[in-house]
Amino acid sequence: AQLTHLHPVTQMILFGAMVMVFEQGVYNPHLQQYIRSSGAPSPFYSMFNSMYWCMTTMTTVGYGDYFPENGLGYITGIMAAVRFPSGSR
Repeated sequence: AQLTHLHPVTQMILFGAMVMVFEQGVYNPHLQQYIRSSGAPSPFYSMFNSMYWCMTTMTTVGYGDYFPENGLGYITGIMAAVRFPSGSR
């Protein structure tokens, strides 16, 4: 099945899961949070936060409060933005 035929909620779950896996970082038990390779805390620490990012990207709102920092995260963001342009469906 093509991504264009998936329900928007299904796409949000799919892209949200992808960005969470690719951008989560390494868990630091002392800080009790995920840390990115840049040393900053990852905003993609839960599925809810990852789906929020995906929703704002898919609808082209893109607040800029969450953003990917590595290659696979960039690719996921591009796929989410291009796959579901604002006004579709």
